[in-house]
Parts: sequence; C-alpha cells; structure tokens
Amino acid sequence: MQKKGVSEVVTTILFVLLSIVAVVIVGAFVRTQLTGTTSQAALSKACLDLNLEATNCKYVTIANGTNYNASVNYRRGGQKLDFELRSVSIIFEFPDGTTSIAKSSNIPEVLEIKKETVLLTAIPSKVSATGVLVNQGGKEYTCEVYTKVDCEAA
Repeated sequence: MQKKGVSEVVTTILFVLLSIVAVVIVGAFVRTQLTGTTSQAALSKACLDLNLEATNCKYVTIANGTNYNASVNYRRGGQKLDFELRSVSIIFEFPDGTTSIAKSSNIPEVLEIKKETVLLTAIPSKVSATGVLVNQGGKEYTCEVYTKVDCEAA
C-alpha cells in the first residue's frame, strides 16, 4: 500500500499563512493598546498645559445661617490646548471630609481669571478647580487637581 500525505511544500505554505495571521492579530492588539496610551498621555499633557487652578475662596452666610454663598476665582495658564475645554469643575471640601462639585461653563481664555459664586449648605474649608477636557472621540476627561486654596469668611 502507498501512503498518502501532505507534501512538504503545502505544509510550509500552511505554516507561513498561520504565522502571518498570528502576526496580524498580535499587531492589532498592540496597536490598540498603544493608541489608548498615547491618547491618555496627550490628555495628561493638555491638563498640565491648561494649568487651571483656584486662586481664592470667600464665603458669606445667608438664610438664617443655613446656607452660604462661596465666591471662587480661578485662572487658566498660558498654553493653547489641542483639546476642547468643555467645563470647569469647582471642588469644595468641608471640615467633615465631604466634598461638593459645582460644574461651570464659565470657561476662562488663556491667562484669564473668572469668578463663580456657588450656593452651599455648609461652610467650605478648601476649594480647588480643574478642567473637563473632551478628546476627538467626544469622551470627557477630568484633569487631576494640583492645588487647593483655603476658604475664608468675607
């Protein structure tokens, strides 16, 4: 009896094709991972370039001592951004450790100072401001807080 098998040429071609498929699959996975990392790094750099920070905080007592108006000044650094600055998050910290976040669409231009007044139900102890950026895909990214400012009575 004669044995029939796959020739060496066909076997070599199959191994080459399988290798190409494996390289394409691994390449697609690596490219996806690198693209996400690159975009995250670009957003982090944009946050540093934004340099958005609170500069002062003053509060006044209103309505029988149960509510407070806190006025916060915040400013933006001098760099132009590659991303859209959609809003500003103003973060109030209270003595008991809780926080309250107020979003503002009052966006400063480069080197501009803006003022926001927020109604609170407790006396704030510290305030910070950070930017909310939007990438090309429309996903929002909130920058880290770099500085905090003490709040004081007006």
